[in-house]
Amino acid sequence: MPEQQQQKIFAMTNADSLLGYAQAYYFLKQLEEEIKKNIKLRLFCRQKDHYDMQTLEKMGGELIETDYMDPHQVDQGLEGVYYLMYIPEFANERFQQGYNVLTTARKHQVQYVSMLSILGVDHAIHYNDWPNLNTYYRLEQIMCNNFNSEQYCIFRLPMFNTVFYTLTPMVENENKLRMPLKKGTRIAIIDMEDCIEGIYNLSVEKEDENEKKDQPPLPQEDNQFFFMRYLFPSSSTTSTVSTRQQQESGKKKKNRTMFEFTPANTCPSGEEMAQQMAQGLDKEHLDYDEISEDEMRQYLESIRHDERFHRGERKNEYLFPVGSFVRDNTIHTLMEYYRLTNSEQDPLDKVTQDLEHALHRSPMTLLDFFRKNRENFRPLQ
Repeated sequence: MPEQQQQKIFAMTNADSLLGYAQAYYFLKQLEEEIKKNIKLRLFCRQKDHYDMQTLEKMGGELIETDYMDPHQVDQGLEGVYYLMYIPEFANERFQQGYNVLTTARKHQVQYVSMLSILGVDHAIHYNDWPNLNTYYRLEQIMCNNFNSEQYCIFRLPMFNTVFYTLTPMVENENKLRMPLKKGTRIAIIDMEDCIEGIYNLSVEKEDENEKKDQPPLPQEDNQFFFMRYLFPSSSTTSTVSTRQQQESGKKKKNRTMFEFTPANTCPSGEEMAQQMAQGLDKEHLDYDEISEDEMRQYLESIRHDERFHRGERKNEYLFPVGSFVRDNTIHTLMEYYRLTNSEQDPLDKVTQDLEHALHRSPMTLLDFFRKNRENFRPLQ
């Protein structure tokens, strides 16, 4: 008789954020399509009735209302969890929240923990200069200190193309793309759908996919996130192979602890972003202007209650940045991100092949993002 697989709990924090919601939605959709019945997705959120969380529940997600500052609630939520994807919350208490989550994960002997961090935080090592970005860096250190190198992985992520949805009303009013980014300064920016697909692919990598047979092999060290290979066994794995044997096989392989997702070729400047936005949305021309952080902050605060940023019937609605996601700390962290980009070292003008290898294809270009999503931009214009 085939051995019946025991159901494993995959937990994800901050599912009521832009990235958390999109990541959870994508995972649930893919797990349903691939009929992976041995996985339960447990989603931590502040309130079940916020941000369309019921949609995730209907898709099979288990919603857990959690105050990350309450160690007892965190302890209850992580009971029996096999794999944890830790997505930090945009909150002033981010570090203490993360400390509670990660130390409790260790207490419960969670088998594997991944963390979604921010590109460039290794250049934000002084708290007084970077009070928000530095918390990500310190949380990365907690990951390194609490788990051995076979038990964790960090994804450093840059800005997402979805930021242009939020900027479109200002572009229409001014006929300019305006950000607190110096002219000529380049910044890594990627498609959020590519990002979550890449993380999913690395999590459920199959070693026998026919569609990869015509592609040149990638260096093994560039595509190693092996834990999930025995959480989600590949189709070539027979049912007679025990879970224990799968685990032993997985542990023999080297785990990679850091991925940095970036464009595959070059990072655009503000002027190039404006040019590609104009071309992709069929505009004659768009100029680019640098604005102050205060101007950007006031603008972002203004879109929170803008009806154009409420939930709707858009294509890939789960990727859309609704106004309720724009929290105070989200804005503060974004301003630090721009400031870090404008610094002399510009650590966010960075290119790796990590995302390309995770996708097994070239990441979407900024121009293609605008072309693909014209229908979503029209109501904002």
